[in-house]
Amino acid sequence: MAIDFVLIVGQDSNRLASILDLKRISTAMLTAFDLPTATLASVIELRASSEAAHLAWQLGGDHVGLARVERAIASRVDESRGEERWAPLATLIPDGQDRVTFVDLALESGRRYGYRLRVPANDDGEVVGETWLEVPAAAGLALRVAAPVPLSGRISFALELPRSGEARLELFDLAGRRLEQLRIEGREAGLLTVEMGGERGLRAGVHFARLTQGERQVTARFVVAR
Repeated sequence: MAIDFVLIVGQDSNRLASILDLKRISTAMLTAFDLPTATLASVIELRASSEAAHLAWQLGGDHVGLARVERAIASRVDESRGEERWAPLATLIPDGQDRVTFVDLALESGRRYGYRLRVPANDDGEVVGETWLEVPAAAGLALRVAAPVPLSGRISFALELPRSGEARLELFDLAGRRLEQLRIEGREAGLLTVEMGGERGLRAGVHFARLTQGERQVTARFVVAR
């Protein structure tokens, strides 16, 4: 009796087909469907600030050895092929739990970046774990007179620093004479509140405050009434 149809499923289809007596099959259809395999890499951490992007992947499947991280910038398009330009950044060594991590400090705020791995870490490696993120725009340098300290002549200021690093807050009278200076060191980017005005406080009248960080400056005008 002839067998009209055979469907072989699985990665060992060639070996199974060799066992069959193909002379008895009038119409044979030998098809191998690859069984599902474990994902080679999955993103387990993805976060970005205006200064850095932090990424981590969990490697799986049969991966052994190094992985290469590559990056693309969304606005840079290869017009001849219509594809993003991916550039290798670093070779990563998995930890004891088959995880690789990468921190990218070469970013521009407000830009969108793509990251992916090649495993193994060479041009013939398989591309896995592609992900994209948008770097938030950096906050601007800001200075605000929060409130006078009652009866003291001292003033509370709210500052916003767009990046870590040294900053300087100065107080001036209406004639432009500097009355006080405060150096701000060892602070991360973000908001903070400081109080100035000396031990006896500022005299009544119009004053100015100037906040400087790097080449950027902002000023605020305020009035002390005692």
